[in-house]
Amino acid sequence: MKKVISCLVFFFLTVLVFGQVPVVVVCPFEVRARAVNDDEALIVKDMLMDALALNSTVSVIDRNVLARTLTEMEFSDIDWADNAKTEILGTTLGADYLVRGTLTQLGNNITFTIFLRDIKTLDVISSVQRQYTAEEIWENNSNGIPGTLTTLAANFVNGVRTEHTKRQQERQQRLAEEDNRRFQESSSLVVTQKVTVTKFFWCT
Repeated sequence: MKKVISCLVFFFLTVLVFGQVPVVVVCPFEVRARAVNDDEALIVKDMLMDALALNSTVSVIDRNVLARTLTEMEFSDIDWADNAKTEILGTTLGADYLVRGTLTQLGNNITFTIFLRDIKTLDVISSVQRQYTAEEIWENNSNGIPGTLTTLAANFVNGVRTEHTKRQQERQQRLAEEDNRRFQESSSLVVTQKVTVTKFFWCT
């Protein structure tokens, strides 16, 4: 009977935990490139949000919902580096991760990096990177961001899923261990009660 109950608990925990889709917040990009201005960085961020949203294995917080929440929280640009505030933001939005991009220029080469961060600790979990030249960065082909962003986003999502699956497995193990501990304590309590009742009737 115990084995049957444990199997049922394990099954429902698996459905509960592994049925969850990772939720991400795409935050403003950091620009350290002469060939890229703030407006262009904003366009790339929006393009990345759209590319991520096309993938059914992640859920992206809507830009309007995010903007409204940031306003209500009086969340400023410098707060993205404050893990206490990003944790509150994540709890409010029900988000697991932050997605942030950087555009860095060295000479004529521009490096575009997308980082996945834990929204509670801001630890970098994974990243993908691609290099472009200043002349071709906006080309809609394999040499520019518009032509490669979909592939870049797909590779990034793979990293998100890998990390999220790992965390789900760890969480499932903790939940199973906790449930097993409670079941054992409950079983011990029932046995103790039975022994006490038996002794009571024996004495009478």
